Amino acid sequence: MKANLKNLHFKWIGGATWVLYYQGLRIACDPVLCNKGTLQDYGFFKSKRITGPKCVEDDFKGIDLWLITHAHHLDDAGLQKIEPDSKILTHKNAVKKLKSIAPLDLNKMRSGKTIFFQKGEIEIEVEAMPAVHGNNLISSKLAGGVNGYWININYQFEQISIYVTGDTVLNNRIRNHLKNKKVDILIPNMGGVLENRFGGPLTMNAAMLEEMSNLLKPSLIFPVHFNSFKHYSEPIEKLKKLKFKGLRLLEEGDSFAFSA
Repeated sequence: MKANLKNLHFKWIGGATWVLYYQGLRIACDPVLCNKGTLQDYGFFKSKRITGPKCVEDDFKGIDLWLITHAHHLDDAGLQKIEPDSKILTHKNAVKKLKSIAPLDLNKMRSGKTIFFQKGEIEIEVEAMPAVHGNNLISSKLAGGVNGYWININYQFEQISIYVTGDTVLNNRIRNHLKNKKVDILIPNMGGVLENRFGGPLTMNAAMLEEMSNLLKPSLIFPVHFNSFKHYSEPIEKLKKLKFKGLRLLEEGDSFAFSA
């Protein structure tokens, strides 16, 4: 089967939050929807939101699949946008928060676990991927566990693959896991978080994205997790210097779409 990106629509809400629509399938990720100026407490550091989320009510209506990478990427405002009958895949550290909305299809995922489901003619396979949220053992332990997700979507004679990195750096563990893989759409969490502190960066920077893109050869790259919060340390100018044909550097609230 071949990749067909027609009827694909991607919207970046801000932070790590985004929505993607493909052939009637609706996927959303990590709803952190606090207002501009909100101070988020991450345990071993705090950070202020410097741009507000850019979304409308309909963005989160009828979501078929929610991907929650870890508990830090789910706040009270975002939790209220998750409809209880959506399928939810999550790291174990966000399960307690999610149970407060009495979800009907909550799935705790660990690295290597795979889930299959179907919507009409669309077949979806999601594998939880490893993520390392820090550049040494101490910082990654303090930041806590994270999932990435690898999604394969089959529709009639078409197939697309999507890699959602979650909050991770690109180290040897991740390199080895990605060896010999190729992807159609890459959604990397950027920001080079706290890269000038001990144990940083906690997320990918432009140099890591360049290497990952050379490994995976994506057709489209939608960077997220930059600009929106103060702890996103790497200047946006470094991302803008990357020369990948498929790189789509959106602003919060912007969309990218292929039409049929």
